[in-house]
Amino acid sequence: DGNWLRLCDATPIHKNLVTVSRHPLRALAIAGLNWVRPAMFMQTLDEYLATLAPGTKIDIFVIHQLLDEFVPYKSNQISGVAIAEKLKPFGVRMVLMGDLHETTDMELSGIKFVYTGSTEVNSISEKYDKSFVILDIPDNDDSPITFQRYPIDTRPLIHKFIQSEKDLDELLVEFMHTAPESRQPFLMIEYDIEGRELAARAEAVLKDKALFR
Repeated sequence: DGNWLRLCDATPIHKNLVTVSRHPLRALAIAGLNWVRPAMFMQTLDEYLATLAPGTKIDIFVIHQLLDEFVPYKSNQISGVAIAEKLKPFGVRMVLMGDLHETTDMELSGIKFVYTGSTEVNSISEKYDKSFVILDIPDNDDSPITFQRYPIDTRPLIHKFIQSEKDLDELLVEFMHTAPESRQPFLMIEYDIEGRELAARAEAVLKDKALFR
């Protein structure tokens, strides 16, 4: 619900039920929450759902949280199964999620949970295959919402540890072979004390040709 949404003339859905008209007989109901501290998420969800009138219909719920079922650590304290049980009375058919930068999905207690993934690489440990999702929403409320993933032609990513003149030369050669003329690649340079001056030289040479991390 930040300023960028207003700049893009988009309707915030944080604690807001939004309906999108599809045809005269059926509108799509979408609701969601901003990111919440994990320890407070379930309470925030309960408080928001309590504001909705009995019989309120929600087709798609949107959140920006990491769920225990999708991450290898369990200190996150947010269970997708528990969320699904709270959303069932509202007829939720799908939960769309952010925060995890991978494309993955799982059915929990009869509701499909989908991480669409990030659109750009944000760390060297991140998977490079990015995609976006298009939903197929049937008119029949009893039919599941399905989706199809479509790959995104992301920026190239070059990651190099620089400690010697040879490393710098290899970086410049890789850049020339990788970087398309029309799109600046992400360039992630790691260095130690010995490589600091070399990294500065690389940045000076490529400063207008790459996005640095």
